[in-house]
Amino acid sequence: VRAVQRKLNLLGYDVGPANGLPGEATTKAIRAFQQAVGQPVDGIITERLLLLLSDLAPEEVSRPVRDDDLAPAITTALPRKNGPHKKGGN
Repeated sequence: VRAVQRKLNLLGYDVGPANGLPGEATTKAIRAFQQAVGQPVDGIITERLLLLLSDLAPEEVSRPVRDDDLAPAITTALPRKNGPHKKGGN
């Protein structure tokens, strides 16, 4: 949880202090990030969220993430889902 919080803060999604506790601010930031990259919005830390956070640089968050952006071996185990792009925020 702490690593997710740090990365979200780095990307501009304010989770407050990276304390390792998945509170309301963390859930809200995850939802905003998921929306920004065109993923299903559920606010849950999943394997896909971890992959997206580890693969994206801050400037790449302004566009939807497609499955072909991820390693092919990983995408075969993940559901295909491309949603509409909307810019996220706090």
